[in-house]
Amino acid sequence: MTAAVDTASLIRELSARNGIAPLATHGTLNDVTDGKLIYDAVTTSGGSGGPVFGPDGTVIGVNFAMMRGFQGSNFGVPIRFARALLNQLTDK
Repeated sequence: MTAAVDTASLIRELSARNGIAPLATHGTLNDVTDGKLIYDAVTTSGGSGGPVFGPDGTVIGVNFAMMRGFQGSNFGVPIRFARALLNQLTDK
């Protein structure tokens, strides 16, 4: 993983090692509001805090919830919330 210097190279490295397998049929962003993202990408328990990637590979949100027994919707918060928290931590 030392070859990964940014998000794009991390994704390429994980893919090369079969650590991730993007699915073209999943990942539709179904709803975007001021405070939440709803999408159909497959997520599992323990995935909270993981990145939600936009179509260009940038992080657009942070996964925070899934509906057990229903794989149609997962929930994330827009990345601006995480940035605000990170800024608070670095200011201290």
